This record gives sequence, C-alpha cells and structure tokens, in this order.
Amino acid sequence: MMHRRRPTALALLALCLAAAGCTGDPSEPVTAVDRPAASTTATPDSTTAAADSTTTDAPSTDAPSTTSPPTTAPPTTVGDDGAAPAPAPLTGAYVAEVVTSVPHDTGAYTQGLEWYDGVLLESTGQYGASTLRRIDPTTGDVVDERVLDPTWFGEGLTVVGDQVWQLTWREGVLVRSTADDLDPIDTIGYAGEGWGLCLADDRLVMSDGTEVLTFRDPATFEVVGTVSVDDANGPLALLNELECRGTQVLANIYGSDTIAVIDIETGTVSATIDASALRPAETPLENLDFVLNGIAARPGTDRYFLTGKYWPVLYEVELVPSGG
Repeated sequence: MMHRRRPTALALLALCLAAAGCTGDPSEPVTAVDRPAASTTATPDSTTAAADSTTTDAPSTDAPSTTSPPTTAPPTTVGDDGAAPAPAPLTGAYVAEVVTSVPHDTGAYTQGLEWYDGVLLESTGQYGASTLRRIDPTTGDVVDERVLDPTWFGEGLTVVGDQVWQLTWREGVLVRSTADDLDPIDTIGYAGEGWGLCLADDRLVMSDGTEVLTFRDPATFEVVGTVSVDDANGPLALLNELECRGTQVLANIYGSDTIAVIDIETGTVSATIDASALRPAETPLENLDFVLNGIAARPGTDRYFLTGKYWPVLYEVELVPSGG
C-alpha cells in the first residue's frame, strides 16, 4: 500500500520486477475531505507502536511459526455434519479467470473486501477519505457508506457474527460496526500496523505488511500466536489484504499481481494465483499504488471477487489451474 508505509517508488518497482511481492469517536461520521498526497516515507516492513485506544493494547505472544500443479481446480466438499462446505486446499499455480464484472468506484482506495448476506463490504483508505461501504455485487453501486474519522486510515476488514471489524493503519484502532447498517459499536486498541484481516474458524488472522501473520482472539482481539510466511525463495513480506479459506489464507502481495495461498498452521505458500490479466488497461503509469487489492469469497461457490486500488472494475473470477 504505497499510501503510507511503502518503499519508494523505485524500490517497489525493483522489488516487483525481481519477484516476477488514535483516538477518535467512530460514532460521529465526518465528511470526507480532499485526499492528501500519499506518503512514501515509511517502509512496508516497519511496525510503529500505536497509541492506546478505548481498550488496552493486546499483549504479544509468540507461537510456532512442495507443491505440484493440479490437473483440475479442487472442488468444494461438504463436511461430515452436512452443514458448512469445506473447501479443498489449493495447491500449485492458478490463473484468475473472469466470470463477470461490474463497475467499481475509481475513488475507492480499496483496502478490504468481504461478502456478507448478499452484499460486499468494502474498506477504503486515505486520511480524510477512509470509508466503510456496502456494495451491490450485481451493479457495483455503493448502497450504504460511513466515513471514518479523518485522522484514521482505513485498512482490511472481516465479519465476526453480525459485526464488521475494520482495521486502521498506524492509529492502533480496530473499529467495530454493525454489518447490516454500518452503525458504529465501539473500538479496540492494538499495537503495530494494521493491513489485512480475516476470520478462520476460532481465530482472526491479521497482517501488518511484514512476513508475519498474527492470530487474534475473535472475542477480545488479544494476540494468541503468530506464524512466519515462506515461499520457495524464503520469507514472503508485503502481506496485505487477506481472505481466509478453510485451512488456508489468500493474501494479496502488495505491489504484485500475484495472490499467495498460505497454509495457516505452517506459513508455507502452497499455491499462487496469477491475477495479472485483471489489471485495467488504462493503468496510470505514474501511480504505482494502482495495484491489486481486495479479495472476497462468494459463499457456496469456488468463485472470488477481486479488485484493486482506484480500479474501475470489480471482477468475479474462477481459479483455473495454470496451463489447464
């Protein structure tokens, strides 16, 4: 996310070529103001301790920290109780193939995307322009929106029960709202940067731009463990927006058109998804922040919604084995 903690443009470009990787009251919405120029002074793998919010910062605790191309995309299977579908693990290399697409707000600096009860929840960033939105997936229209405190930079989000939990970047504030109408509930404080967030059964998975994923309690947001992510080349940093999928996490790699599929327990990258074909043709070359970000699974299917920062299109895709 070049917006703030990113490497310089030249450093990021070199990285991508080589990889060919607070306080405030949320109950009072504010009017968005003009976006300031994106900061380029911070590095993506630095974590800044944030000020206390309405609760005490969660203590950090440490926890323990191959692939072959499939011939077909893995099916979704049903659990023994016949209830929730259990997706088969993804292994190997995949390509995101477009099923359908709708317009996307080009003013949205997309930070997070999540399916909830027939709509898409979207978090957008930038100081003075961060929002929480409900999006109609059939039209791309914004059907509801709440503007965040202008001192907060919106980041990734996930749904816990009937609530949406939205991170902020350096403010150390998790904002909890009702998922149905986006009414603010409260805030929880945490230390470090917030990038991506998703819910994996009994724990939350959070990224901070480094190679480390942090596990948190979905009731208290306290840290309950960590895992370091590695691919064939070693530690994989710049982990951004997250989408939990069974025993795996799909992670946007900031500045890249690749989505990494990570084993939650081991941190091993077991699959990759090439989304380079989705990049809009009118990409402004001077804006290196015009990048892929935003992953939401459509429940009951093997499809995903994907978009990017300031992108004009929201895609629904299927994952096709590379070369298949």
